[in-house]
Amino acid sequence: MSIQPTFLQKLKSYFVPVCVERFQSDYNGLIEINCVSGKLVVDSENTNYSYGSLQKILKYGLIHVGYSRIRRMERILVLGLAGGSILETLQREVRFEGAITCVDIDRTLVERLQSCYAYQTNQNVSVVFDDAFNFVLRNTEKYDLVIVDIFLDTKLPDFLFELHFLKKLFADMPAKGILLFNTMVLTTADRARNDRYLRDITALGLEPELLTKVEPHTELICIEKR
Repeated sequence: MSIQPTFLQKLKSYFVPVCVERFQSDYNGLIEINCVSGKLVVDSENTNYSYGSLQKILKYGLIHVGYSRIRRMERILVLGLAGGSILETLQREVRFEGAITCVDIDRTLVERLQSCYAYQTNQNVSVVFDDAFNFVLRNTEKYDLVIVDIFLDTKLPDFLFELHFLKKLFADMPAKGILLFNTMVLTTADRARNDRYLRDITALGLEPELLTKVEPHTELICIEKR
């Protein structure tokens, strides 16, 4: 069933956000699909999941990598799909025509939102419903770009910051492969976690770039495989 605002909801949304639908997801709690200025955005209780600030953040990261560079790539891995705003950016703005593999553990969330967005019919996109940690450990494919965007509301799973997970991601990339990792810093513990992760990356001989000038409390980490 397609999720779309009525004419009156869309009109009202230019003045105040309008909730079009609410549902309980498998892993991310209560999800709201809101209409804002005529456009659908996906929000959890405390943060945007797709088509709002999240889309701006990841677009900023893709611009930093370079659209022309991305268009020359063959395969992209997206860990954390939600509503698929990253796919809209890759397909419509970057004009990437290669293969995209998306991994998300929350089947209810993804399937409920698929009818809203055009990526569902694209033959180059495959969606895998799995735990990202297990998928990466089993993976044997090579990806030119890996986008990590996994949140449970505002929380990031601990495994994302473990070095053996990072090393496996880089083992699945060719030389000059790119990792784009979206994080959130809301507390002093988050700040210490990110700082420790950046130190660990540097100790491996890598040169992480920290992209912070997008949205408050977000840090986008970009790492190129040498």
